[in-house]
Amino acid sequence: MAAAAATLAVLAACSTSSGRTPGPQFAWFDLVTADVSASAGFYEALFGWEVIPPSSSNDFGSIKLAGTEIAGVSQDAGSQSNGATWVAVLAVSDADAAARKATDLGGTLVRETETFDDGSVAAVVTDPQGALLALYQDNGSGGRVPTNVEGSWVWTDLFTSDIGATRDFY
Repeated sequence: MAAAAATLAVLAACSTSSGRTPGPQFAWFDLVTADVSASAGFYEALFGWEVIPPSSSNDFGSIKLAGTEIAGVSQDAGSQSNGATWVAVLAVSDADAAARKATDLGGTLVRETETFDDGSVAAVVTDPQGALLALYQDNGSGGRVPTNVEGSWVWTDLFTSDIGATRDFY
């Protein structure tokens, strides 16, 4: 119940009178896993997702739902997770500025901003309580996670032990 109360408190703190959440929106999710093959089998059986594993020339693979990319997948070298974890990716207008702001607010820069071949830019940070998130500056393609489709993302919870610090950070 405490986790549910924490979720509700953070949502209330982030909501506007219109009920819409201001600021960055979730743009993507990455599955970071020690065993891509086992994870692929699980999610393919559970949701019917198609998992395309990373290749020898690319660190990231993709996850598709009905032919549409909905997430990424990468092999974990053991540095960020204990087996597997999902990383929420937030859309920002300036990844460098967002990463600086995150560290100014007590977060930790885990991965410096990087510009990809398509022109998009990303950085990885943790919040002050250690929750991992990525900051993504779109290249103009407007890519977003599909919603309201069975098997797609609906909600993301953040479980925290410090509601005040979490509210202040986000």
